[in-house]
Amino acid sequence: MTSGSGAHPAQSEGGVDASGSGEGGWYGGASSGKGGGRDAGGASDGGVTNAAGTAEIGGGTGEAGAPTEAEPPPVPICSRTTRFGPGQPLALSTSDDDLLEGITPDELTLVFSTGNHFYVAERGSVTEDFGAAVEVAAGLDFLSLTVSSDGLRLIGARVSGFAELARPARSEAFAGEPNDADFVPFNAAVNGTPTDEIAVEPLLALSDTLLIYSFVSPSNEGSRPTLYASEWLGQWSFGQPLLGADRLWASGQARRVATGVSSDGLTLFYRDEVAGELRSAWRRRLSAEFDAYQSLGALERAAPNGACDELYYSAENDGSLDLFVASTAGTAAD
Repeated sequence: MTSGSGAHPAQSEGGVDASGSGEGGWYGGASSGKGGGRDAGGASDGGVTNAAGTAEIGGGTGEAGAPTEAEPPPVPICSRTTRFGPGQPLALSTSDDDLLEGITPDELTLVFSTGNHFYVAERGSVTEDFGAAVEVAAGLDFLSLTVSSDGLRLIGARVSGFAELARPARSEAFAGEPNDADFVPFNAAVNGTPTDEIAVEPLLALSDTLLIYSFVSPSNEGSRPTLYASEWLGQWSFGQPLLGADRLWASGQARRVATGVSSDGLTLFYRDEVAGELRSAWRRRLSAEFDAYQSLGALERAAPNGACDELYYSAENDGSLDLFVASTAGTAAD
């Protein structure tokens, strides 16, 4: 249920866990090159509103050794010292649970789900409110969705694999049947496994050339990787585990579910079902391991804009999950 005005209720702030237990990079191997031609991908990172009405990302370094490269590491778009102010409810929220599925880097297209239904909302500029949400006609075919950086494509997860819906312009609705042409090798690998795993929860990042997803089975037990990543090379193929040792692995039926990646690929934003909270993880370079982790509290899902100065998220409000947005409010050093 959405409240007409006011800030999001305070969340626990948490802090950076800088023990540095992650292993490996996003996809556990050297990059084989980007396919090109894809626009700037969505991003995900952020903070949680604390009792003072601000939200901190980071505050610790969490580094695990110096880089081996001669040049200094890049400055991450989502700084660990960034703070977000109190979240403001979006008028899009319904009386049911509204789960954020994605926000484009320019903040003009937002995708969310309510139950088994998926909706897309548009606006002409960031100073405007979102218009009325339009249900995705083929949404009932999907288990989860994400949106491309230009807002013209939806990538959806089905039991049979991933598929895409496209539209020629943001002013038009997504229509037609899902197209899996870009996912033929990927889906063949998923359907060729001898077990009952399925691929769900797709995410696009790095100019839409990196696909992050979960590969899960209801019958799996024990500690194991369930987060994977694949690079765009003209088509999507099945990727490699997104390594982070047990910090990013599933434990029993509790998983770490990625909700987004910063536009530079250095910050992972995910729901930690093991700890029962939202978390962020950082790495120094695209080839480095994730070695700094931070608790972000009781948010359900979140994704920032391309500059990581606005955080969109789902959180509990008056008995249901609503959609919120929070703006940066300085840094932890202020």
